[in-house]
Parts: sequence; structure tokens; C-alpha cells
Amino acid sequence: MYITAIAKGQEVPSPEPRRLLSVNEAAAMLCCSRAFLYTRIQSGDISSVKLGRRRLISTVALQEFVERNAA
Repeated sequence: MYITAIAKGQEVPSPEPRRLLSVNEAAAMLCCSRAFLYTRIQSGDISSVKLGRRRLISTVALQEFVERNAA
């Protein structure tokens, strides 16, 4: 659908940003290690959800963490 719309010159809305990130993706966004994130998750500083074997962190939780810890 997107490719067809682009080919016809129609405006295509940008996809909604992801709301849940893997620990690796969240660590890359914050420029920190996975170990640091897991420590913050265990301490309750960053909320996360577990889906099967995966630990996911919401972009909102990351933003709140950054705002609370901004210097």
C-alpha cells in the first residue's frame, strides 16, 4: 500500500514511532550499557514489561527517567 501510494505521488503518513523498545535499543538511545539499564529496572527507576523471554521498555518510561535525572 505504501509503495503504491508513493509511486502515485500521494502523501503517505509516516509510521507511528515504536512505543516499546528492547533493552539493546533503549541502551543505544541512552548511550549506556545493558547492565546499567537492567540495574535501573531492578531498582524500579525504569519501568518495563516482560513479554515471553523479552524485556521491553516503553519510550515514555525512558523519557520520564531522563527527565527525573537531568542535571
